[in-house]
Amino acid sequence: MIARRQKVVWLAGMVLSALGILVLVMWLAGEPSEQGRTLSQWLQDLDNPSAATNVQTITAFRRMGAKAGVRLVPMLEASDSALKLRAVELARKQTFVEVRFTPASVKWQRAEKAFEIMGEHAVAAAPGLVSLLVRRGAQPPEYLGDSADRAAGALACLGYDAIPYLRPALYSEHARVRQAGSDVLVVVASYTTPGTLGELFKLLDDSNPKVRKTGAYALGKIRRDPNLVIPRLERMLGDASPIVRRQAAFALGRFGCLASNNVVALRQACFDVAPEVRHAAETALTEITGEDASSKTRAR
Repeated sequence: MIARRQKVVWLAGMVLSALGILVLVMWLAGEPSEQGRTLSQWLQDLDNPSAATNVQTITAFRRMGAKAGVRLVPMLEASDSALKLRAVELARKQTFVEVRFTPASVKWQRAEKAFEIMGEHAVAAAPGLVSLLVRRGAQPPEYLGDSADRAAGALACLGYDAIPYLRPALYSEHARVRQAGSDVLVVVASYTTPGTLGELFKLLDDSNPKVRKTGAYALGKIRRDPNLVIPRLERMLGDASPIVRRQAAFALGRFGCLASNNVVALRQACFDVAPEVRHAAETALTEITGEDASSKTRAR
């Protein structure tokens, strides 16, 4: 019995080691490097909290750029099955070959830190991150902080260049994915670079009303450049979709007195055929004028 168990341990160790070597070779084949060190080596450094603020480390990750960013995405989805963990446990009992194993939780932490460091330099990873968010966010979360949440967190690090890639999340049929996409949009839209507003305006012209709605939502949340944004939001009060008209009204209300020139348009919206639009317009008028618009509308 003991001999059989030892044989199983030995076989498990050999199989796991062979697989590990194969995966390592495939990984290293196209792994980016900087300053004579591979991405894997730089990632290992991130286990030390001080490395994330080290100028040399930051420079290395940003120079590896797109190639590194793309390779970080699968790390956010890494998982350790019970079978894998058992195999590792058995393999470590043999002494012929050293078994190196990096837990999934460590891979997540390293990837998350790397995305924070790289910022907009990792924007090439945006399509993969959005795909991960849409795919895993459609499933009920097994626990807090699952791969969909990690993907959303990484996207929020990429800056306004990530905005065009967010569309699949913004019009997803799953509320959790749409909410995560909206949250990411607000974060990246807060970047004060010149291109941010232009990318948001493109969302307002999207063919999907859910995307147009989220664009209006983001503009109302960040409340920047009122001279440019408010006229665009007023035009959206005439959108074909009631969910867009409703969000445009709410967004105008968030600008307060800065939207005082739009009172007439909002008063007209108080008689919209959609009750949710009427309510939003009344709420916006109250925020802009300080008066109870709903009572005046009923009086008419």
